[in-house]
Amino acid sequence: MIHRYMFLSYLKSEPYDIRIQDLLAYIQSQLQTWQDKGLLSFALFQQDHMLCGYAEWTSLTDWQPWEGEVIEHLESWPSLEGVHYAVSMVDVYHDGVPNNPLEWRKERVVDERVGVLARLKPEMVASYVFYHYQLQEEKPEHSNKSLIIGLYRTLIFLYSEKPAIVSEQKPQGKLNTQHSPGNWHEVMEPHFDPWVGKNDESIVFQTMKLIFAW
Repeated sequence: MIHRYMFLSYLKSEPYDIRIQDLLAYIQSQLQTWQDKGLLSFALFQQDHMLCGYAEWTSLTDWQPWEGEVIEHLESWPSLEGVHYAVSMVDVYHDGVPNNPLEWRKERVVDERVGVLARLKPEMVASYVFYHYQLQEEKPEHSNKSLIIGLYRTLIFLYSEKPAIVSEQKPQGKLNTQHSPGNWHEVMEPHFDPWVGKNDESIVFQTMKLIFAW
C-alpha cells in the first residue's frame, strides 16, 4: 500500500530565497536515499514563510524531511517525540486511495502539481471535517483521485495533480448514504477565514509556488 504524507514547515526570517536554495540542495542530496527507502513522489510548495510538502511512500511511515544543518533555516515544533522541523498534516479528505501501488501511477501523465492554502474558522473545523469525510465515503473518486486535503489546526493544504484522473470503476466507500449537499460551494463558504489581500480584497484560496517536484 502507498502512504500519502503531507507536512508543514515554517521558514525563519527573510531572506527566504537563500534559505530555499539550501533546502533544495539538501533535498537533492537526499533524494536517492529516499528513493531507496520507498519514495515514489515528492512535491514542495512555498507561500511566504510557509512550506507545504506532499510525498508518497511504499513503506516508510515515520519520516522527517529535514535533518542536519538544514534545520537552521526552519522554525521548530516541540512534540512528545522531541523537536521537529516539520509537522504532519492530518488527512481530512482524499478522493482516491492507492491500494494497488502498481496501478496508482500507471500510465498517469502529470502536467501540473497544484498546492493551495486556506484557513478555516476555528468553530467550523469539525463541520468541515464532517462534510468532507461524508463526501469522501459517499462519492469516492468523483473528481480527481490525486486530490488530498491536509489539516493542521485551522490551516488546510489542498494537493492535486493535473490533468484530473478518475477510474472507470469506482471503489466502494464506507457509507451507503447520500447526504452530501448538492450546493457544495454554498455550504462550504461559511467555513473559511479569508486572508486580506494587498488591495483589501478577500482571498479564500492561495495558490502556493511549486519549488520542487519529483
